[in-house]
Amino acid sequence: MKPVLYNDVLAAVSYLSGLVPVKREAALERLMQDVDRAEAYAVRYQAAHPVFGDGTLLAASLRHDVRGSTSFQSEDTLSVWLSVLTALKDRLVHPHE
Repeated sequence: MKPVLYNDVLAAVSYLSGLVPVKREAALERLMQDVDRAEAYAVRYQAAHPVFGDGTLLAASLRHDVRGSTSFQSEDTLSVWLSVLTALKDRLVHPHE
């Protein structure tokens, strides 16, 4: 995964919060896998992956048409922020899991 910026996290939260809560965990796992696929493709071919993008969380998230709230004003959306940030933190400790 390319270095993560605020907009990457914002896009992931927007995508995931647009899903029903029971689908979010699996979607987040797939999103991280998509980013890894895109990054591996970009390294190998020096080009963006035709489906998953350029290896950024932003590109992988924006390919989905679903959008939801990114507000800090609801417990539900804050839970999504925490899920995304926790997944990113876990990757620092256990990369590519």
